Amino acid sequence: MKFYDIDTEFTFGKHSGKTLREVLEIQPSYIDWCAVNLDLFYISGDVIDKLKSIRPDFVLSEEGRQKMADRFNEWVREKENKQFFRNNYADRDDYDWEAETFDALTDGMYGDYYNDYDGDVDIDSLKTSLGYD
Repeated sequence: MKFYDIDTEFTFGKHSGKTLREVLEIQPSYIDWCAVNLDLFYISGDVIDKLKSIRPDFVLSEEGRQKMADRFNEWVREKENKQFFRNNYADRDDYDWEAETFDALTDGMYGDYYNDYDGDVDIDSLKTSLGYD
């Protein structure tokens, strides 16, 4: 998820290279569209307040607000899960990080790491081929 602030530049779409502030002036409805449709787009309540102070008629739809809340909550859950995982498994010598990474990346499309994986592909190459680098 990308946290947008007032001066964050869009790196995609028809407003690529413009800041959130500039898009607000040009096409404020595009911000709501991003909030509703783009899973990686996030603006906080503080940023929404800044947008409204610049342009009082700016409105983020109820659907956009709900999507922002859902994304933030999911981000918090993922962060907590990663921390739990680090706290409970990071120091274990017997934990097989390569197998865990393989299974997480492939989601079964190359079989089970221990039973089907022939060992010809290292994890870094696999991540690159799947677009994770």
